[in-house]
Amino acid sequence: RPGASALAGWDVIWMAPFLSGGGYSSEALVFALELARHVPTLRIAQFAEPPSDSFIAGLGEARLRELERIAQRRAPRGARLLAICHSTPDAWVPSRFPGWDEVAPCPPRGAALAVGRTMYESDRLPADWVLRVNRLDEVWVPTAFNVDSFARAGVEPAKLRALAE
Repeated sequence: RPGASALAGWDVIWMAPFLSGGGYSSEALVFALELARHVPTLRIAQFAEPPSDSFIAGLGEARLRELERIAQRRAPRGARLLAICHSTPDAWVPSRFPGWDEVAPCPPRGAALAVGRTMYESDRLPADWVLRVNRLDEVWVPTAFNVDSFARAGVEPAKLRALAE
């Protein structure tokens, strides 16, 4: 787990369904809000699911302002782009959802390092997930079980990291 100094010179964008509600949304909010306290170059962007008005209404004014501040951060001049795609792999480029790559491609074109954050609560993965996961540089999963099941499915073991929820 790199410290903030390890990310100096990086433009870090965490793309996730932050405003959608649900498991991926909740997890992404916790990770990104904490990381943003230590990494001033971290930005966030809504990705993979449409925002939910009812979820947004429940966040509260202060939390919404905090998320907006993080989303509006500027990339450091000359920084390399580290993209974190926090969703199911079918939303990653090339997305299985028509038009999504034009709206919010993850990883964005030009990313120097592309990381996926995903999970699957079964001992097998959808076949197309293996191809998608292997396209990224690294994939963070929540448990050792996921590391094992993803590797058994054909994901390159060197790409897998267990990062607890």
